[in-house]
Amino acid sequence: MGKPITKRVSKSNSREVTLTGVERETSGEYKCEVSADAPLFHTDIRAANLLVASIPEEGPVLRTEVQKVAPGAEIRANCTTAGSFPSMNVTWTINDKEISSKYKYDIQNSIIRYDALPGLETVRSAISIREAPDLFKSGKMRLKCTATMFSLYRAAKEAEIQEDAPRLALIMEPTNHPNQGSGSVVRKLTSTPLLLSIFYVHLYTWLRKICF
Repeated sequence: MGKPITKRVSKSNSREVTLTGVERETSGEYKCEVSADAPLFHTDIRAANLLVASIPEEGPVLRTEVQKVAPGAEIRANCTTAGSFPSMNVTWTINDKEISSKYKYDIQNSIIRYDALPGLETVRSAISIREAPDLFKSGKMRLKCTATMFSLYRAAKEAEIQEDAPRLALIMEPTNHPNQGSGSVVRKLTSTPLLLSIFYVHLYTWLRKICF
């Protein structure tokens, strides 16, 4: 037997009733009945369902496989909610925006029940998405999972992932300047490293195209 349900008179009136001491077992269909005065005594009955929810104090836990991702690689992460009833709804965003259908991604949700948390449900949401250049702002991507339950609960967790893109560097080689002595050395940009830099740029662009 659960705790007895009582009515809080100070917050109840002819139109509303406030119950205290409710538990999850209190969930169910509730009815109210309105009767007219004599001599007709017309009666109207209305019913509605009441759900008593168990809300956690903790927020979701977000884990990513890597903090840096190479061009064209797959990004994987999972979001786990705290135990609740009913189960949470989990959504994903990138840079505070819904994930567009133009990206190659997959989301798998599962509900887990633990013996240590009787009657409570944990949601584990796993996402995998293929890296794309426009997912990153200034070389960084903000991946966020948000757990909600109706209007009763809302909590989010965010992770930052960096783009591990190749960086082009100027290659310098020493050479003697004609106006300096034999012991003085200055540096100049040679044509071969410049051509290599241009080649790497084209190779990087080509690899992105064939991956998507």
